[in-house]
Amino acid sequence: MPSSPSREFARLYKKHQNEIFRFCFLRISDREEAKDLSQQVFLKTWKYVEEGQELHNPKAFLYEVARHLVIDWYRKKKE
Repeated sequence: MPSSPSREFARLYKKHQNEIFRFCFLRISDREEAKDLSQQVFLKTWKYVEEGQELHNPKAFLYEVARHLVIDWYRKKKE
């Protein structure tokens, strides 16, 4: 029996949540903002999967989303 997308996503979250948080934290040095960004990474990933898109390399996708969110964070901070 194939597992559901929500179950697969829960596994993905559990497996990568700490490393995505560290990725964000090491770049912005603000714990609360890094928590928020890491949650946004998984929210955007969930929305992507819900739209019917397939993740060929989930870890790479998470890091790419995180990288873009960090860049956006710095852009907003400049304003």
